[in-house]
Amino acid sequence: MTCTAKCTFSSITLDWSSQKSTDESEIDGYTVKYRIKGDKRFTIKQIDDPSENTVFLDGLKSDTDYEIKVYASVDGDESLFFEKKVTTEISMARSLLLLSKKKDKEDGKLDIYQMEPESITILAKDVRRCDMISGYDDDKHVEKTIMLLGATGSGKSTQIDAMFNYIAGVSFVDDYRFELVHLTKEEEDKLGKQYVSQTNGITCYRIPWKDDSSIKCKLCVIDSPGFGDSRGEEFDKTIPEKVKNLFQRGIRSLDALCLVVPVSCTRLTDPQKYVFSSILELFAKDISDNIFIFLTYDDGAAGYPVALGALREADIPFKEDMYFRFNNANVFKTEHSDDVWRKRNNSFSRFFDKLMTLPSVSLSSTKEVLDSTAFLEIQLANIQKTIGDQVIDIMNIKEDKQFIENNEKDIESNKNFTKTVQVKEPIIESHSYASLNCVSCQKTCHLGCWVVGSWLIWTCEVMSESRCRVCRCRCGTETHALQYFTHETKTVTKTETLEELKRRYDVAKEGAEGRKDIMDKNRASLKKSLEELNGIIKQVDENIEKLRTKAVKPKIKSMDEYLDNVIAKVKDSTVDKTNYERVQILQNVKKAVSSKTSLTDLVTDI
Repeated sequence: MTCTAKCTFSSITLDWSSQKSTDESEIDGYTVKYRIKGDKRFTIKQIDDPSENTVFLDGLKSDTDYEIKVYASVDGDESLFFEKKVTTEISMARSLLLLSKKKDKEDGKLDIYQMEPESITILAKDVRRCDMISGYDDDKHVEKTIMLLGATGSGKSTQIDAMFNYIAGVSFVDDYRFELVHLTKEEEDKLGKQYVSQTNGITCYRIPWKDDSSIKCKLCVIDSPGFGDSRGEEFDKTIPEKVKNLFQRGIRSLDALCLVVPVSCTRLTDPQKYVFSSILELFAKDISDNIFIFLTYDDGAAGYPVALGALREADIPFKEDMYFRFNNANVFKTEHSDDVWRKRNNSFSRFFDKLMTLPSVSLSSTKEVLDSTAFLEIQLANIQKTIGDQVIDIMNIKEDKQFIENNEKDIESNKNFTKTVQVKEPIIESHSYASLNCVSCQKTCHLGCWVVGSWLIWTCEVMSESRCRVCRCRCGTETHALQYFTHETKTVTKTETLEELKRRYDVAKEGAEGRKDIMDKNRASLKKSLEELNGIIKQVDENIEKLRTKAVKPKIKSMDEYLDNVIAKVKDSTVDKTNYERVQILQNVKKAVSSKTSLTDLVTDI
């Protein structure tokens, strides 16, 4: 009789030829007994089908000698069919024990080993890269990069640790486990605090492929901060910005965007909706096929997971074959069955098999989405500022017009008088952060610009082919500088005479001709201001269209929606006597855009 054994670090597969018993009777089935050499107790596995000539034994210890005995059953009587001694292979985990730091035992039974990074690189504020094992850059295997997103309490950190234990080949019967998640000193101080995410920033864990690894690639795992905890909405709003910084400075492609959600979740909370949507707004449509759902706290209940319905209801896109269920209860415990461990490993195996079939998604299209989204935000602030300036112009124009009509005879007779006027005066406001200013235009083009140095100004979202899209004259990068102040305007009320009114409109004529000249130039000034706003609106519309065609989940879907946001921001701003005028102008602009008429037509409404 022949018998072959194939081993991995956690399993043995035996294959034998079907045999007749010595008395030629038919074999009814087999009983397989196996144990670690030197142990007293056997683990038993029953094979009822006599035609089955293979057995798969899993959940074994690596680099361990096993004694295996196979008994054949004939008419209810068992006799020894064959016995074999087999040694499992050495797992990746064994070598990692030397590279990690032993912590206190978990429940007094398991040794916990904390993986210590070989090196840590700061990529941006609150964004770092941890090389957990040396040799990542020299590794020629295909690279896969995955990002995990989840609310505080969703089990994201444990999911990452469970994944690493799977990759390392840790078995349920092993008396040790690994922790991959590496906390900063500040994050360690929060351990044990309820309802607070342990993770503050974004960490990229890089794991090179090893001969005894469970996967066929080198892997970069991106861990993001948990959201929806006691730190509130303001902290949640920083997470998309941190992801954006990572994309701009840390990684060039992504293979999987993994959303971590408890399997029993019946509806997404507002923080979950906000962060998931905000992150998806950063991506181009080509990421759609690479969105995975990790369902945690799986109790094995049958039926369609309710969490998937909650994701659908929240308009989170994913394919039906892209969700995986995980129960991580026994990653750092021993009281749960090895069946839970086996099911989790099967889920990881299916996930990585699927991952290997998917092409990497270049973030070049996502970079365009990021730039368009950022430009829209910049232009939103620009429109508000422009509207603020125009309100002053329009109020002056209206007051001038009314004054001229009321004092027609006095103006024509050149009679002395005084009137009040709102004057915009340029001022400088200092800040603790840098903004991108145009030295030529004396204008702030990007408030709070993230660019780290003058040599990188061309990478700012306001730049296109090294020309600024905010400046009136589309000035080049050479006229721009990162400065710790912004150019603002302050409105002051002044008293002016007739002569000063004429000088303001550059009018030298007297009498009725002078009055008409003032009114003509009055309207020309408004028209020029509206033409500038028209140009901004056109740029915004182009970017909205770009987002609509390229983004997975466009932040703004239409010009109407964009202008509604601007109007809402104006209404929520400090109330003063100009607020009503600002809202009226914006509503007139919205009507003009909807009817596709030029904004300069609004001159006739003044």
